Amino acid sequence: MKKRVLSAMLVAAMAMTAMPSQTFAEGALDAAQQTGKLSYDGYKKVWSDEFNGDSLNRADWNVETHEKGWVNNELQEYVDSSENIQVKDGKLG
Repeated sequence: MKKRVLSAMLVAAMAMTAMPSQTFAEGALDAAQQTGKLSYDGYKKVWSDEFNGDSLNRADWNVETHEKGWVNNELQEYVDSSENIQVKDGKLG
């Protein structure tokens, strides 16, 4: 029985050492740092928002509202307010 447990542990350890030490994103980041250019090979853009206009496009975005402390007693309140949601110069602010 001990031999089987040790064998299973050895197989698991060998499998772990065979796994890559970097994720795909980490590898892409390393390549970008070395070349100065980020590669998007293998990715396909499926949606984007350039924040054109002067207000948030509510057909694409929703606003989640909650009272203070709704989950973890936090002091902030989630509100739907033009003071908090602004679109200006192609940026969401």
